[in-house]
This record gives sequence, C-alpha cells and structure tokens, in this order.
Amino acid sequence: GLQNFEDDPEVFYRLKQHSEPLILNTYRVWNDRVGNDPNLTLKYCKKILMKAVDKYTNVNTGLINYTELKIDDLFLEFEISVCEFQKVPLHKITNEDERKCFVINLYNLMIYHAYAKLGVPKTFYQRLAFYSSVSYNLGGDIYSFDDLEHGVLRCNTRQVLAFRPPFQRNDDNRINSVLSKLDNRIHFALNCGGASCPAVKNYTKENVNEELRLASMGFFESNENMKILMDKNTIQFNRILSWYFKDFGMNKTEFLQAISQYLRNEKKATVEEILKKGGLVDVKFEYFEYDWTSNASLNTLEFQKNNLSVTKRACAIL
Repeated sequence: GLQNFEDDPEVFYRLKQHSEPLILNTYRVWNDRVGNDPNLTLKYCKKILMKAVDKYTNVNTGLINYTELKIDDLFLEFEISVCEFQKVPLHKITNEDERKCFVINLYNLMIYHAYAKLGVPKTFYQRLAFYSSVSYNLGGDIYSFDDLEHGVLRCNTRQVLAFRPPFQRNDDNRINSVLSKLDNRIHFALNCGGASCPAVKNYTKENVNEELRLASMGFFESNENMKILMDKNTIQFNRILSWYFKDFGMNKTEFLQAISQYLRNEKKATVEEILKKGGLVDVKFEYFEYDWTSNASLNTLEFQKNNLSVTKRACAIL
C-alpha cells in the first residue's frame, strides 16, 4: 500500500510504470483532459513514436535499435501521451468502423512499444506469453494483443491453440467492445512483428474499408503470400491463411471465392477458372514457413515474462 516517503531499509519504492510492467501505458496515472476522437489521439501518439523509430533505424539494414530508442526523450514523450488511453473505454467508440480502425492501428503501434519497453520474443513459448500478456489499459479494461485481435476484431473467436474465446463472462466489460461482424481483411492489416507479417500501413476512420481492400490486394499480389503452381496443381499461401482458414470459408471453394475479390490479373483469372471448372478436389493448398524474424537490431533485449514479475515486498508506488 501507499507509505510516506522515507529512507527505510525495509521499504523500497517503485515508480508507477514498474508496478504493472506488462501493461505498457502505465507511465503515469492520466488525470488530464481527454480528446474527443481516440483515432486522432492515436495518430498523434504514433507520430511521436515513429519520429523516434526513424532516428534509430539503420538506413542500410532497416533494423531498429530499440535499446537506444527506449532512452530517447521522444520515447518518453510517447510513453506519457499513450497514458491518455487509460480514460478511453473501447466500447465507447460506438461506430464499428472507427473502433476497427482504432484497434488495428493500436495493435501495430503496441508492437513497437513492447519491443522497446519489454524486448522481442524469440521462441514459440515466449511468443505465446508475449501476445497473451503484453497489454494496454483502455478505459480501465486491460487488453492484450490476443484480446484485441481475437476478442475485438475476430468477434470473440477462439484462437489457434486456445481452448476458449478471450472474453467468457457476461460481466467482463470488454465483451461490449467486440465487433458485431468479422472482417477477415484484418489479417492483411495486423503486423505482429515478424518478417512474414503484412506491411504496417496507416488506417483512417473515414476510409478504413477502402484501405483494407487495398491492403488485401497488395497482400495477395506478393508471391511470398500467394503463389500459384498450376503445373503441380498447387497454390501456396502465407501461413496466416492456414491459421485463420475458417475466417474465409469452411472449405476450399468458399475460401477461394472469398479471396478472389482481392486478386488481380493472372492470379484472379486462374482462380476464377479453377472455381468455374470445380476442380478443387485436385488442387492442393500448401503454406510457406512463417518467418518470425523481427526488425530489431542484435542488441535488443529478449522478452522474458518471468523477469518482469514484481518482487513481493513492502513497497510504495510513486
């Protein structure tokens, strides 16, 4: 609990941001005014962060020195600014396109924030812990990466390897933030930090649907995300489309019908011909190995959840 500040060998003092290290936007308690438009506030925060990111990005390799970025004054300004979201309940963004836009942009921003503040996950189990526990305080509710993606954007759908959906109880206030309809194009917008992830783009509340359409088209144009080998009756895809196959359809026909609207030129003509002939029984789907390589320089901290646990001793939060 709170104690008077004094020099006492039995007491140590912990700054606010260290009391809950896995909640990223806790640098201070936000008691200032709150903007009327969360998307505009997020845009402002991102502008500060990306200015810092640019300072520490190697122009030759594209790798980011998160260790140096973390101690830059711009990053401190960013850390203070995102504390405003402590007063922004996600479910209060009533327009669903605006909420979808906000969550996509926030998720992508959180990756940079987490890499700088907590380090980069490098193993399978580190990634499980990272995406399920690193989070933001939004209006008093705590949302992890998984909560934002599978809870809000995927309409509270169970993720790969999970036994249950993110939000389970009706008294969990976060369930009010779940979108009413799944937009599978979010898979071409969310960047979880790996090299095989879709490119990070800016989404705006006014044009988010057109921007998602263009992002989807750009995703499928790359042979690293979709490659047709008709001589082998095979279509190869980014592994994202294996993990979330059912977000596009219950079988190959429904899947190809869903993605065909985002294809162009030869790929579109080939898929439409396959669908027209109904020859899907012979067409094999394969998935590329997912590249989890991050944009972090070699000196970046490695994420270790156990190292972030709080010591159980008497303490005062400043």
